[in-house]
Amino acid sequence: GYFEIYLNPWDYAAGILLIQGAGGQITDFTGKSLDPRKASSVVGTNGYVHAELLKILLNG
Repeated sequence: GYFEIYLNPWDYAAGILLIQGAGGQITDFTGKSLDPRKASSVVGTNGYVHAELLKILLNG
């Protein structure tokens, strides 16, 4: 399992722009795009390790 915290949109909206602008990837813990109108779990990476990190978070 994993420890999941839900952030409010104002907690992660600027991070979306920064990470994507730098070429990274940002999703929720299941790999879905973030909806900036809803609270969500957030995973942000350089993009190269994103799929592997999601696997680790979901499968332990």
